[in-house]
Amino acid sequence: GRSDPLKTRKVGDLMLEEGFGEDDVDRVLWRNPVAFYGLSGRLSLDVASPDATHEGNSILRGGE
Repeated sequence: GRSDPLKTRKVGDLMLEEGFGEDDVDRVLWRNPVAFYGLSGRLSLDVASPDATHEGNSILRGGE
């Protein structure tokens, strides 16, 4: 089927409209998934520096 990249945002907005708090939305859409995927030991939330290379390649992507 087709995926909707904004579905998560729409769910969060709907939760807020239905009376859930921001903490509830954050828990469901961020903290729970991070805790679950973190169990694998492969989840990295480190932000890469702008001058980082990938396997020695430093070519910028995305029109930069």
